[in-house]
Amino acid sequence: MASLKSFAPVVPISLCLLASPVKGQTTAAGSNWQRVQQLPLHTKVHVSADSKSRLCSIDKVDETQLTCSAGRVVETSHFTFQRGDIKSIKVSRHVRSTLVGAGVGAAAGAIIGVAINGGPNQFIHFSNAEVGGVGAIVLAVPGALIGLATDLARGPTVYRR
Repeated sequence: MASLKSFAPVVPISLCLLASPVKGQTTAAGSNWQRVQQLPLHTKVHVSADSKSRLCSIDKVDETQLTCSAGRVVETSHFTFQRGDIKSIKVSRHVRSTLVGAGVGAAAGAIIGVAINGGPNQFIHFSNAEVGGVGAIVLAVPGALIGLATDLARGPTVYRR
């Protein structure tokens, strides 16, 4: 278990880096509808409203409503949200979310791999680096898929009621 201690400083540092905002990213949210109107067309956003929440691409924004679409080329759904019903709008960050998920999965896999390596009844001996590397690869893929599916690093919030 002495080798596990070498990973101890890595985990808090990694979590701090993953949680810190990207330089230049605005996280301040306000009731400034002009920020929503300035977003480029087809920007993917998470719209949270009183009646429903959707991930969609902006089609049109005016003083009273936001219109967006989601789906594939063949089958596209259009949604209209009244400005008064919208609780918040956050910009989607699927690429960043995928990378964060892969990083968290890889770190967890490496730690688990090293932790389970080398029991007293082990017939074949592997180094901690080998087992940690395999664990990192095995858990990086599901971590990336979870990050992509949940968009866990979404943001910044461009509008909040």
